[in-house]
Amino acid sequence: NINFVHTQKQLTPPIVINVEQSTTFIEMYPKCAAKNILMPYPNTNGQSFDGSYTQQAQRILDLVNMTVQNSPSVLPAERELAARTITTTLPEASRPRPVAQFYVAGAHGTCANMRKALIEDYRQCSSSFAMLERKLKTLFFGLGMRLSTFCPCPGGDSPSAKRNFDAILAMCIPVVVTDEFVWPFSKEFDPQLELDPSEFSLRFNASRYHTKSLDPATCQPIFNNDTQANATGMQADLEAISPDTILKLRKGLEKARHVYSWSMRRRTNCLS
Repeated sequence: NINFVHTQKQLTPPIVINVEQSTTFIEMYPKCAAKNILMPYPNTNGQSFDGSYTQQAQRILDLVNMTVQNSPSVLPAERELAARTITTTLPEASRPRPVAQFYVAGAHGTCANMRKALIEDYRQCSSSFAMLERKLKTLFFGLGMRLSTFCPCPGGDSPSAKRNFDAILAMCIPVVVTDEFVWPFSKEFDPQLELDPSEFSLRFNASRYHTKSLDPATCQPIFNNDTQANATGMQADLEAISPDTILKLRKGLEKARHVYSWSMRRRTNCLS
């Protein structure tokens, strides 16, 4: 079992640099966790850093004359933010977005049932999916994340995933839907560190999304003894987020994006 072997290496004396850690491991073996170095998933795609994807996303909106004000899939909180003059002073990547959420993922790993439920609710009942697929004609993560306010991030083969960090680079607020994921370089890994994940991401209780929330025929909540707790679904939960909370999270994302970037522009010309 590769996961067992990997865990055993983390229990041995040498320092281990890895991209995988869990809350359970930290709680059970705090001293061993402390000698590990938890890193973000690497991203070697320069377009994730140089603004290319942001520019492409804006061109897509321009082609169909889509704005936050006229988008049918925008969050009410984003429309309110767009009406505030304060947003005009924000960097382009930090401004309100016309799509509520972006989620494209396979149904695999230990959370396969939850991932399947999330994608079915998203594809069958979300105006965000309809907007991206039919109107904007892109489901590419590099663009979809930059057009959307929130990016749900469930666990897969392990609690962490590259999408968590891709979302941050895209300034798409990560919505962590697993109890085991640990943000690197943060208070979750070491309480003495400064970076606080609550300032740049949301964490939803994974048990609320293990089954489908919406009837695909009517897109109304499914009510029965098994699904009563999660009947509202991801979309409704995101619509409950206030404008001020979104602003706060975007401010935190600016800091997190710098911390988790593997490729930052140099302050000076290296040839000079």
